[in-house]
Amino acid sequence: MRKNILIIFSLFLFGVVTSLQAQQTVTPAQQQKIREILKEAYPDSLPGSSMMLIQNSQVIMTETHGMANMEERIPIRPEHVFAIGSTSKQFTAVGILVLVQQGKVDLKEDITKYIPDYNTHGRHITVENLITHTSGIRSFTEMQGFSEMITTDKSMEEIRKSFEDSTLLFEPGSMWSYSNSGFFLAAYIIEKVSGQSYANFIREHLFKPAGMDHTCFGSNTDIIMNRAQGYDAGGEHGLERTRPYSWSWPIGAGNIMSTTADMAAWNNALLSGKIIRPELLKQAYTPFRLTNGQDTHYGYGWQINKVGNFRVIAHGGAIGGYLADAIYLPEKNIYLVSLTNTTAVSSIDQMRKCVLVLLDQPTGDPAVVNTKTNLKEYEGVYEVNLLGGRLVTNSGNDKIYRNVFVEDNRLYIQRSGRSKTELLSSGSDDFFIKDSPQRFHFNRDKKKKVVSMDVYNYPMAFGPVDVNRKTDLPLPVAGQEIKVPAGILRKYLGVYELAPGFTLEFSLDGDRFYAQATGQDKFEVFAKSETSFFLKVVDAKIDFKMDAAGTVTGLTLTQGRKMEAKKIR
Repeated sequence: MRKNILIIFSLFLFGVVTSLQAQQTVTPAQQQKIREILKEAYPDSLPGSSMMLIQNSQVIMTETHGMANMEERIPIRPEHVFAIGSTSKQFTAVGILVLVQQGKVDLKEDITKYIPDYNTHGRHITVENLITHTSGIRSFTEMQGFSEMITTDKSMEEIRKSFEDSTLLFEPGSMWSYSNSGFFLAAYIIEKVSGQSYANFIREHLFKPAGMDHTCFGSNTDIIMNRAQGYDAGGEHGLERTRPYSWSWPIGAGNIMSTTADMAAWNNALLSGKIIRPELLKQAYTPFRLTNGQDTHYGYGWQINKVGNFRVIAHGGAIGGYLADAIYLPEKNIYLVSLTNTTAVSSIDQMRKCVLVLLDQPTGDPAVVNTKTNLKEYEGVYEVNLLGGRLVTNSGNDKIYRNVFVEDNRLYIQRSGRSKTELLSSGSDDFFIKDSPQRFHFNRDKKKKVVSMDVYNYPMAFGPVDVNRKTDLPLPVAGQEIKVPAGILRKYLGVYELAPGFTLEFSLDGDRFYAQATGQDKFEVFAKSETSFFLKVVDAKIDFKMDAAGTVTGLTLTQGRKMEAKKIR
């Protein structure tokens, strides 16, 4: 399968308390389907997953697939410990609620009550804004230079200063943008109010009463028994050991490591009222609404969606070498947790299917519906607001677009920096992409003219629906290549570093020029001029840079946004 060149760095995401017992148990047929989904995704010879399914506080299924350590050929066992990434956010949110329960924190108070010298840029930012991603504070993980900073240990004061003076993205409460900075500040408040370190507070008030005996905080130096080795895409064989990063950065946002059994114990403790009162948990499981009334599908450290009459209360996590998903279905009293030691396989894709199996919903694509609509109505350039749950403006000033166009009487969509994909109709103004959870709905004005496009994932939307406004910009014209002498192309051969551990290598095969990103396939590159090139498989442009002597020193890759790379060999 071809892989597009994607340059993405992030930490990475995922009920109402019910006293009702599930009306039916998970059937053997459902268990078998879940087993097949996991087995197909995680071969025994590669890094894999540990999964546990709980219903009515009882273990229904425990599944392990793949290797905990490739070099030592150690298979994954239920007791293996994995980093859970942003699934840690629910622990920070509940830590804040413990302080609310103790009368020491007010969710509606301005954060300057607890951090008096914090720069709020003259805005009213509440504690609640921090744990609902509605503060407007930029997520430091997407800010320029973070890929270099994360390799260096920093104090909490230094991390705070790295983003504090950046302008806010929006008026607090008016919009939603996933912010690791917000949860870092929530951890900072826990320390200031409790007088304890974040780690000690969470251990005492959350881990200990929940009986989470094998849960800890990530470290490059501590001995963590049964730690599964993390792997990322890359290297000569398509996988490589996760490169070291500093665990000082994800505090409060993604620094916890755990087992499936401990995560199940955590969910049971929450539902039993051992940690916080039921009314506080209900509040945490309630979606926050923006000032314009829009549903964010996000509570306090949990994502909340509905499939039919069933709520899906979940959060996933992604951090170097690991992915995690923890999902609670309150109407069925089911808890599903999956921990993996590879970022090369999308765990959320498997968990979406498992959730649909448990809710007796089809796991495949919707049926294709021929609505006999004039496809040209949808053509246009639509401006993207959210990317990976973050506002596009969090990462810089470059705008991102989705181009919708007709070719051979078929409708296609192409996001900036990506390849084109066919849109298939599932109903009036509704479309989907084959084998993808992404859904698209076109909105019309009173004159029935298409004016915008809703973009979301099914069955678990990540944040509010992203409304892409149709612009007046013309659809781009496909690039036309020119022939460049091989002698000029040879000047560009070599390796260019986009980020630590992530490079682009250029090579020649006869008169054909190729680029290959770390861990990805090789793609042909075409010339627009002697210094400017483009790819046809994705919307990407490469401009080589030279010094006064004519020596090639680096390049600029434009793939949705601009990224600089220096030539290293």
